[in-house]
Amino acid sequence: RRKSATVRIGDSVRKGQRMAFIGSSGTSEDPHLHFEVWLNIDPFTGSCSSRSVRWDDQPDYTSTYELLDADVTTWPPLLDTLRERPPSASSIAKGDTSITFWALQRHVKPTDRLGVTWLTPDNEVWFRYEADAGMESTYFYWWSWIQRPAIAGLWKVEYRMNDTIVTTRTFRVLQTVSVDSNGGTPAIEIRRFGDVLRCTMPEDGIIRVYDGQGRMVLNHDVRTGTNAIIAELPPVALIEVVSRYGVILARTIAGAASVSELELMRK
Repeated sequence: RRKSATVRIGDSVRKGQRMAFIGSSGTSEDPHLHFEVWLNIDPFTGSCSSRSVRWDDQPDYTSTYELLDADVTTWPPLLDTLRERPPSASSIAKGDTSITFWALQRHVKPTDRLGVTWLTPDNEVWFRYEADAGMESTYFYWWSWIQRPAIAGLWKVEYRMNDTIVTTRTFRVLQTVSVDSNGGTPAIEIRRFGDVLRCTMPEDGIIRVYDGQGRMVLNHDVRTGTNAIIAELPPVALIEVVSRYGVILARTIAGAASVSELELMRK
């Protein structure tokens, strides 16, 4: 938010004073409120501090593991699409080609073993993935994804920390067919999430993006299947899908705030 800050550099502040209207108004990787002490002191009581505590009500220090958030989504499995918390996916539609389980957690140690197990509607193991965290972190993203299975029904994901189940999520995979409702060539499907384009193609081709003045800002090869493209896109973009032979297959206009699926049928 522009003009969010209500203080200026060099101002003194007091307890209870409003400093801003929103906690992330500048350059930051995640929405958060950040502050730090620049004096040569430790604001906590303890053996490292030579002065009295600087907290009005000192919080307890903890390094205990904590799961902050977790869910299942069909957005592209990229860090940039997880930081703003992607939408939940309780139902997996025919246009969704990947399913991602993600988790945000605190106080992860390098030797912690993180793992996810995907279970079919018959409670059989479909896929299992495990890996050591490999680093110590107080703010740690972790995710794993699978391609959309053909088996319809209620699926489950189990997330483990050191062989202990931390959380589970369920989602329903809907029955699909191999062609569109008209019985012809499968549709081209495109979703825009800010500066992320996720497209599903029935064949190899090219995606071109133009700004409001007709200037091309993106010319990207795409493969058959699902593609995730991250690029600086204009607020309103004209998206053009072209075959590898140069034939225009479809066009549409998508705004930056659009989160609805745009089905572009072949001309």
